Amino acid sequence: MVLKPFFYWFHRWEVGLHYLDICDGLPLLSDEDSLSLLEKLKLINHDQYLDYLIAVNADMLTHVGSEKDFEGADEAAKYYKRNLRMFSNLNRIELTLKDRMFILMGASHTAFFRDFISRNSKFKMVDSFKYLD
Repeated sequence: MVLKPFFYWFHRWEVGLHYLDICDGLPLLSDEDSLSLLEKLKLINHDQYLDYLIAVNADMLTHVGSEKDFEGADEAAKYYKRNLRMFSNLNRIELTLKDRMFILMGASHTAFFRDFISRNSKFKMVDSFKYLD
């Protein structure tokens, strides 16, 4: 397998920097260490931030690969498959209309689950900001 040189990868990463525009108006990612826990929770649950994570974890990877292979797309597919399996496990839980569920997971998984749940009539996602304000 012939991989492109490092400077090619670096250039492709620069192409992906436009994804940061998705987070316009949110605290800079580089400032994340200076945020309080509550501010971090608000940041990582914000729709713009979740959109950014999907872009980085899926879309940007499709720009990575050798001349004749699809390494980046394959990694994105593995991650998507992992999220689908997690969602499948969620669907296996028997629930009544009175049941409520709290799911604690990483932000990029939350980003994908937000999309899965929005298209699923079995679940209703509650705005987490009600609990963070």
